[in-house]
Amino acid sequence: MTSLSQPATLVPGPADASASLGRDVGPAACVKPTAPRADIRMSAFERLARTLILWHHRSRSRAALKRLDDRLLHDIGLDRDTARRVAAKRFWQD
Repeated sequence: MTSLSQPATLVPGPADASASLGRDVGPAACVKPTAPRADIRMSAFERLARTLILWHHRSRSRAALKRLDDRLLHDIGLDRDTARRVAAKRFWQD
């Protein structure tokens, strides 16, 4: 059993758990205690850092997309026009 001060998450058990044990396995058997969550609010610095990382990733991905040949574009399900349109977006555009 979990204490009331700790949150719990449900963990799916095997489909035949009650049959293999020969008894009824209730919901309490599928509850796993978890550590209390840390403060989920991000500081302004953390948000800025995540945004800069996202922008850097977009910039590199779009540059790589420009370099793919038609065969590789076909492998990922894109045509040349779509790849050009996506690659032409600025790094801050979603």
